[in-house]
Amino acid sequence: ISLSINIDGHINTLKEPNINGDIEECESKNKTDHSIINFLYRLKSPISEIESRYPKCNKKQTPFDSNKKRMTTYVKENESTYRLYTKGGAENIKKYCKYYIDSETGERIKLDSDILENLEKKIEKCNNDMLRTIYICYKDIREKDFYGINEEIDTNDLTLLAILGIRDTIRKGVKEAVLKCREASINVIMVTGDNIQTAHSIAKECNIIDYNSSLAKSSINEEEELINNPPIEINGDLFYDIIGGIYCSTCNKSTNFCKCPKTYAEAELLASNYNLPIQPLRNDKIKYIDNFKKITSKLRIMARSKPIHKYALVLGLKELNYIVAVTGDGTNDAPALSKSDVGFSMFDGTDIAKNSSDIILMDNNFSSIVTAIKYGRNVIDNLRKFIQFQLVINLTVCSFIVICSCIGSQTPIKSIQMLWIDLIMDSLATLTLATEPPHDGLLQRKPTKRNENIIN
Repeated sequence: ISLSINIDGHINTLKEPNINGDIEECESKNKTDHSIINFLYRLKSPISEIESRYPKCNKKQTPFDSNKKRMTTYVKENESTYRLYTKGGAENIKKYCKYYIDSETGERIKLDSDILENLEKKIEKCNNDMLRTIYICYKDIREKDFYGINEEIDTNDLTLLAILGIRDTIRKGVKEAVLKCREASINVIMVTGDNIQTAHSIAKECNIIDYNSSLAKSSINEEEELINNPPIEINGDLFYDIIGGIYCSTCNKSTNFCKCPKTYAEAELLASNYNLPIQPLRNDKIKYIDNFKKITSKLRIMARSKPIHKYALVLGLKELNYIVAVTGDGTNDAPALSKSDVGFSMFDGTDIAKNSSDIILMDNNFSSIVTAIKYGRNVIDNLRKFIQFQLVINLTVCSFIVICSCIGSQTPIKSIQMLWIDLIMDSLATLTLATEPPHDGLLQRKPTKRNENIIN
């Protein structure tokens, strides 16, 4: 019940059983919920049977919150019993959970230090095996808690039911694509909501960091030590504290208190509604850009990140004149996607993410980004070849005409002959140069600078 009731998905009834014998299918764009759905169907546990027990009037759900790292569903079991089911990051078990259900006796037992220590060891082992772990808990609540939901009621005195380890499969070609990015002098930074141990293990598997590297202790130490000895991995909250957050340079206030309009349309609307002159637009900046520069010099992993952390990372890198590309598939990724120089959204992502991006990856694969980079470098190379060819031909012809006109009495090339050169020779040759296909050798050099001239 705790798994089936606390997912965000849409159930479709099948006309006939599928290859696995299931009579229904449940779709969800949330990767965690998608994994849980597959797990339930393997157990031959139809989600619709559980859903049918709880009419909509007897169920309330708070969707997954990327800031709180949990999702909770409140249900009315009967006239006198109310209960919440919640799931979230397993590292919070010690902080949120007070009891657990014994798997053999089914009794509700208070968590002691020995049990907690054993759980922490198992969670750490899962994280090192690239499994992100989530807790599954429940709690009996009062009627007034059901009708007047308290946001913090699902963070204390919970009863632990299970810990799930979920592995996100690495798509084919990702490892090779990351290596090609490194060869092309492109730094890849993994920004994830997973904890730092899981993120470190996945990054090693994807070649983002060296396979033999170990989790640095400095990733959880004091801020001053991190600034002086930049880590390759860091937690999102700590990263945000070190850089001082984001402020608006227009009003010189934190973005939490800034009231400056974000767009020109918003500024015009405010001016017309309150009969005021058009206000300057909001201009986000990193508060401590020197700290940002130091902390990101070796950064490859940002774990337990929130949308604001990802946005701050993109904002700071652009402030340091880096060309930034961002991938994302969720609504929360939209600010970072729109702020980046090139935004890549996934085909399976939300419409908001797609609208905020510049390129949609139809195969949802990171390796397609390397293809885009290769084609981008090929375009500027072909453009340079085209200009070089045109300059050589036209300068040669012009020089030949000028010299011959000075020493002779007639123009060596007549108008019709010049037209023939332009139509036949120039057109076919430049067409060949402009359509030359990309090759892997383009990835063996450094990127073209933003302000580099086409003719160098």
